[in-house]
Amino acid sequence: MKPKLTLPERERLLKRVLAGEPVSSLCREAGISRVLIYRWLHRYKDSVQFKNLKDRETQAKLMTTAVSPKKGEIAERPHYPVTIRIRAIESVLSQNKSITQVCRDFNISKTIFYRWLNRYKQAGQTGERLQVDTRKQALPETTEPRLFDENKAVAALEDRKPFIEKYPNQVSDEYEDLILDAAAHYPELSSHKLVDMLPMVGNRPVVGNHGVQNVLRRHNLTTYLERFAYAQTKTKTPPAVATFKLLLSFLQYIFRLPFKTRNRLLQIIGFTAIPFTGAIFLLGFINYIRMFANAPSLLAGAGYFVSSLALLFGLFFFLYSLKYYLSVILVLGYSRYALTKEGTKITSLPGAATTTPGLLPDLSGVELSRHPFVSVHLPLYNEKRVVNRLLEAATSINYDNFEVIVCDDSTDETKDIVMEWKNHPRVKILHRDNRIGYKGAALSQAVKVMDPRTEFVLVFDADFIPFPDAIEQFLKYGQVTYTSLDKKIYSKSKVAAFQGYQWHVLNKSENWITRGVRTEYAGSYIIERSGEEIYGGIKQIAGSVYLIRADILKRFGWGTSITEDFELTLRLYADGYKVVYTPYIQAPSECVSTIKRLIRQRMRWAEGHSFNIKKMFRHLLLSPHATLAEKMEFLYLSPYYLQSFFFLLGTLFWFAAEVVFHARLPFWTEVWGWSLVLTNLFSLPLMNIVGLFLEEAEEKDYLGIFSFVGLTYIVTPFQAYASVKGFLEKEEGPWFRTPKTGRITDTFRRGKFVAWFNWIFGKPQVAKLTANNFVAPAYLYGTCDTSSMYSQQNKLTQWSSRQLSLVHSAWARNDNGDFRLSNHRKGRVRRGMLALFLILVLLLGHLSPMTFMMDVGTARAVSEEYLDPKA
Repeated sequence: MKPKLTLPERERLLKRVLAGEPVSSLCREAGISRVLIYRWLHRYKDSVQFKNLKDRETQAKLMTTAVSPKKGEIAERPHYPVTIRIRAIESVLSQNKSITQVCRDFNISKTIFYRWLNRYKQAGQTGERLQVDTRKQALPETTEPRLFDENKAVAALEDRKPFIEKYPNQVSDEYEDLILDAAAHYPELSSHKLVDMLPMVGNRPVVGNHGVQNVLRRHNLTTYLERFAYAQTKTKTPPAVATFKLLLSFLQYIFRLPFKTRNRLLQIIGFTAIPFTGAIFLLGFINYIRMFANAPSLLAGAGYFVSSLALLFGLFFFLYSLKYYLSVILVLGYSRYALTKEGTKITSLPGAATTTPGLLPDLSGVELSRHPFVSVHLPLYNEKRVVNRLLEAATSINYDNFEVIVCDDSTDETKDIVMEWKNHPRVKILHRDNRIGYKGAALSQAVKVMDPRTEFVLVFDADFIPFPDAIEQFLKYGQVTYTSLDKKIYSKSKVAAFQGYQWHVLNKSENWITRGVRTEYAGSYIIERSGEEIYGGIKQIAGSVYLIRADILKRFGWGTSITEDFELTLRLYADGYKVVYTPYIQAPSECVSTIKRLIRQRMRWAEGHSFNIKKMFRHLLLSPHATLAEKMEFLYLSPYYLQSFFFLLGTLFWFAAEVVFHARLPFWTEVWGWSLVLTNLFSLPLMNIVGLFLEEAEEKDYLGIFSFVGLTYIVTPFQAYASVKGFLEKEEGPWFRTPKTGRITDTFRRGKFVAWFNWIFGKPQVAKLTANNFVAPAYLYGTCDTSSMYSQQNKLTQWSSRQLSLVHSAWARNDNGDFRLSNHRKGRVRRGMLALFLILVLLLGHLSPMTFMMDVGTARAVSEEYLDPKA
């Protein structure tokens, strides 16, 4: 209601009253009552702190928002700023005004004032927080002197929002736990798909989409990154990984102790453990010598010796087979907890969010923060059959900021073919007239001439065909690992390189040798190297399909070893740098197709491996930068190329002891012997089968297991000879080139790996892949017309990213020149073979404890029975 008199009119009226004019006449003149004018006069006299009535009216409006609400409306609760509350309290405490007067001045009730005063005093007192008292009297002053915290007291006057623990019709705690558990196991699923993971009542889920959204909102899990971080805290670590990490953490704790404390602790452990272990070993050795002394005949003693050698070599290889089994368990367990379903998009991920960035399955949603310059290096030596397709693939990569440097040491027509590319805007050609320093020296020349802007170097061998998105994929894993591609950030990181999957599939069906090689690489790259990525071992740079930082490469340089990649790997780890391995970046490659080429290739690997192990053994083991896991992995790698030879010798000695000498060690029964042999025998085939299984390989690829076993027995003696030679020689032998055929025999698509346990115990969700409306580039036909190479490059760059991520097909050729796509079936054969191997190994493991232990007398009686000619 609009007042009858304005504020200036009221002020003039009150001044006339104070001047001595009669109140009655002024009331009649203004048309107001005497009560109202005395009320105005009382307020005017008491408001000395205000300049005039206008300021008083303005202050009153700040303290109340509704004086007379309209009919049918509810008045809003008066809002009192903190400054008004503080001034009201100070008027009572500092100016000693009465509470009644202060409440009248500030237009508040006594109840509200006492509430403010109690909160103010309670919060300002130090010590235990008291309960809020809403009584209409101030708290009595305590006799004990206490400090008063003004900041806490003022903060207590702020409005406090009411906290509601439970809303009506809110999801029950039981169902809320189910939703949070599903979000932890499947962080990539949206709220709509999380509903499908909940129990059903009738045909309806127990909680709908809106309820799931509310639960996720209450727990701050509305985005994928929030759910992913939540899953990292809730997901249980596989027992094998937890045990291994616990052992490593214990050993690292010991070595981090001060020098005196550590030595004292080691002395205590040594004084207690060494005598106990030594006593057991001594008693065992005495009984072992007594067994030879009590042998019934010289032939029986020879049988014991052969059995001992069989056990020694078998146990040595068992250490390697045990590592293969553990790698299978680690990878399968990791796929259960870490691999995501089809269609997952990761938009961003801090590098600290995971310790295995190389095993993130899908980074298609990651946007590169910047596009650093990349130099692609292609070392060649007489590769006339494959050089054109390699150059077409390398120059057709979908990335704007890169160059291609050809490091050519060829002495045949390869150099003429390479010179046809000299006018290409991205290609630089280097040609050496000699092979001094081999591949490492050629790559060193490329480092000298590469663009000064180069930040990363990508290397491909001649028999590889990189996918058009190879550079982008490597850089995405780099961005996830470094958290940024800013040079100031990644230059501080200890991650030096990223190794991809050398996918040997181009000619896998050419003969039985290529099938075996293709199977071997599946087990090595999918299982063994992924296991190393999980437990933090040494990941090797494998000579091709890897990205390395240019600043690191300039600092360390290339060596001239016949295995220059392994040499660089050991030097990096000795200085504290790491390599990240990922099976999700693949480059199709050609398999070795003849026995002679395969033997020469593996002999070169074994010789160079052993030579570099001998060269770096002391330096890496004593390096303060290498971790304990890396040093243990280095010891494991030392006799790596002798393991198959030890298995072969152990099997032969065991067979001789059983068949020829009919002798067995008293403490090692026949079932234990069979268990050890079969466990060692199945380790590598099982690892390869699981690798093919996770890769979703074709059924015919599983036949390569038999070829792999045959090739192992053929190549093993040559590898063993070359390995021993590398340990003994002062200088490495020559480099034997592996010739390439350039043949492509199979259709293939980009490799994809599944969450293994989800597939076994639930129906997998696999995207439907089609290959419609695709044109094969010329370099995949095996021949190339250089006049049309640039038009083919334009076709490649026009392909969509979705097409490039699904299919990069190589069409099979036949004599008529037509092409076909073979049907990629996923049957039950591979699951049956895998289950059969697992059942056999587990069955032998369960049967072995049922056997009895033979003492010396029983062994002697058995030996006499075998050696008695009358028996």
